[in-house]
Amino acid sequence: MNWEIARRTAVVAVCGAIVYAYLEFLAGCISNGYLPQTAFEAGMVALQLAKLSALLGVPRLRKAGLALTFDIFAVEMLLLPVLALLYLWLGERFFLTLLGYIFTTWPLAAMLVLPIYTIHWLGRTSLRGGSLSSVLPFASSQFGFFIFLWEVSNTVGTNQGLGGFFHQLVGVLGSRTKIAANLLATNEGAIVASALLYVGLIAYVASGREPGSTTNSSSVLLLALLGTLTSLAWTLRLVTFTRDTLLLFAAPTLLTVTVVWWFARAR
Repeated sequence: MNWEIARRTAVVAVCGAIVYAYLEFLAGCISNGYLPQTAFEAGMVALQLAKLSALLGVPRLRKAGLALTFDIFAVEMLLLPVLALLYLWLGERFFLTLLGYIFTTWPLAAMLVLPIYTIHWLGRTSLRGGSLSSVLPFASSQFGFFIFLWEVSNTVGTNQGLGGFFHQLVGVLGSRTKIAANLLATNEGAIVASALLYVGLIAYVASGREPGSTTNSSSVLLLALLGTLTSLAWTLRLVTFTRDTLLLFAAPTLLTVTVVWWFARAR
């Protein structure tokens, strides 16, 4: 078996599933008006795009780790304590208003732009043979995060704009707003994307042995097959109680991928 081709195919499948969830999240934002409505919100998104251009265009930044990337995208948060101190010191309500604008508009502005870099990082790292301990949890968590954002963006709220999405997100996290739990279970694209992510991760694990490794490829693939059948049985059993796509696919994916990874590493 050509393990390099298998790895590349797996990376394409995993990144494709994540891109699909990201695009559906964007579609939900567009359909429900969670897009810049004011000049300030447009400027916040433009600032994130400028950061993205710098990260992809400057070689030193492009090679930097994810920690530095997240720091760059979160630099606006450093202004919040400064604005709070200026408000307490000078008593000008302008600083408090500006603090509120930044705090409520930055989250969605970053979510709209930052995934372009993180998906690029995941694909580049995976194709270069990144470690399973970094690729697997990052891919699974990123997909799950977009699934959650997808559901939130498709929940109609009373406010629009970047700030409206923030209030909607707070409402969902605080259990004050109920999201449509069956939205993704009735979407064929979501089910296909979840299955594609699952198969891609399994294939990535199975093809992830090092050159000269004594791991028996047949044993790894057999374990992956057994894990797949077990996961399908889990899904068919669980579907009688719930149709939440994230629960149906995330749990068996994480469990099976972890078992296969541990087995391959132990060998």
